[in-house]
Amino acid sequence: MRFDLTDLGLFVHVCEAGSITAGAERACLTLASASERIRGMEARLGQPLLLRKARGIAPTEAGNVLLQHAHRVIEEVRQLQAALAALNTDSTTRIRVFANTSGLSDVLPRKVPAFLRAHPGVQVETEEHVSEFIAEAVRRGDCDLGIASDAADLRGLHCHPLRADALVLAVPAGHALEGSAPRSLTQIARQAFVGLMEDAAQQVLIERNLTLAGVALTWRLRVRSLEDVCRMVGEGVGLGVLPAMVVRRFGRRHGVRAVPLTEAWTQRTLMLCLRDAKALSPMVKALADHLQPARRAR
Repeated sequence: MRFDLTDLGLFVHVCEAGSITAGAERACLTLASASERIRGMEARLGQPLLLRKARGIAPTEAGNVLLQHAHRVIEEVRQLQAALAALNTDSTTRIRVFANTSGLSDVLPRKVPAFLRAHPGVQVETEEHVSEFIAEAVRRGDCDLGIASDAADLRGLHCHPLRADALVLAVPAGHALEGSAPRSLTQIARQAFVGLMEDAAQQVLIERNLTLAGVALTWRLRVRSLEDVCRMVGEGVGLGVLPAMVVRRFGRRHGVRAVPLTEAWTQRTLMLCLRDAKALSPMVKALADHLQPARRAR
């Protein structure tokens, strides 16, 4: 019986995603390749590892045993790589940061350039995900740092607040709602909206919460960036749901105003998430310290 790290990583992804298709995507493998690897693992073991159900898969008893040990092996390899990298001062240090839309579009662009200028031997690799996925990725050690909303389940992680990240209703200057009291999206559901592409982490969050509330908005236009949403709102294409920070930064330029929202899920704080602060490599710790707001002297 012999499994390689790709096999183990794939099996972890499949079990956590609940399907071979989604697991293959996370492992950057084709569905055919992933299925063949799973079949090969089961053939070498001599028993099934997954139960195929109508709505996905679940690990068998043997699969659960493999899953537990796969987590340990992957973590030990990660620690080995970190220890060896620390001995080689000439090698490039890669730091993986997973962030939600606000973190990726605001915090990292403002903070990371100065850090990279000060540390020429460092590469920062970023990926955008929803906050729940980020929290799980930090727990698993799939990334070094995470930037996520406190609305996600962050239990078991070391978290540091970065800034408030409330979502607001973005309206064009002169709109009837400008300057109004806080509004619920339910009250304005008949309005046309501009949003991000469907796969953007923030858009996933918004549409999921609207679905849970039984609210259906009309997305008249979808664009790639938060500033593009702001620009289209200013052009009168539709209303938007944006982080307050985005409206403060681009609102004057594009003629956009913010109206507070009443939904509880729109009131968020952006958090820097670590799995184990004591186990961070020196360079990851340096980046974590750099991302946090400067402490004011007393």
